[in-house]
Amino acid sequence: MENTEEVLAKNDNVEIQYIISTKKFIILSIFTFGFYITWWHYKAWRFFNQKDQLDIMPAIRATNGVFFIYSILRMILKFAQEKGYSKKYPSALYSLVFIILVLPSLPPLYFSLPEILSLILLIQPFQALNFAKRQSNDLRVIEQTNFNRRQKALLFIGGWCWISIIAETFLNIN
Repeated sequence: MENTEEVLAKNDNVEIQYIISTKKFIILSIFTFGFYITWWHYKAWRFFNQKDQLDIMPAIRATNGVFFIYSILRMILKFAQEKGYSKKYPSALYSLVFIILVLPSLPPLYFSLPEILSLILLIQPFQALNFAKRQSNDLRVIEQTNFNRRQKALLFIGGWCWISIIAETFLNIN
């Protein structure tokens, strides 16, 4: 059973928002070789699609994140500031660096170091979106204090892949 703390407010247009800590976001992103970053992009686009009733396809925007990064970073910051978030981050600069890091690995190669490094640029937007969701009285938010089963499976599979890659690297050194 997962340990959760529930905020009892609800917007019928938006599904329940599950929030994880920054530490878990970083761990999942690294263990999944950056794939979790794409999942987070999808969940962010899906959230704004539901909240603002946009005519977009979140999966397309997430899997083509390099083309939509600026839009989502701006939407997150605007939403967070509307909810009292006092910090700022440079959406244009973060987008540019994200594109420079990720574009050489298109189509997405989730084993690429640049994809994992792009995670650094997403920490502030991740925190801003979590802040805004927590401050929204019309959302139902559940804080995940433990990894759920799917996340544990990702950690297990990703850990196995990391061990295999590291072992292969050290065993093939001549």
